[in-house]
Amino acid sequence: MKFLSKKQYSFEKVRNVFINQGPGKYTSIRTSMSIIKALRLVYGFNYYGFNNKDVVGGNYEKILQLFKQKKLIKNLIKPLYLS
Repeated sequence: MKFLSKKQYSFEKVRNVFINQGPGKYTSIRTSMSIIKALRLVYGFNYYGFNNKDVVGGNYEKILQLFKQKKLIKNLIKPLYLS
């Protein structure tokens, strides 16, 4: 939450959140999803899941491109766990 306050922003202003749905460790992914879903209940924003393959080389701008092209599904996360 410090990040938002440093930017003089609040959750009330957040409309969309993007969450990495894997592949990754089970506990990390489940924790992230649980936090996002709980915050959504309070603040009512939309969340969108993306995969690591969508951000090749750390290019997170690709996520925004996928969002603008409506290729990310709203409020649906399909986790991909590593074994």
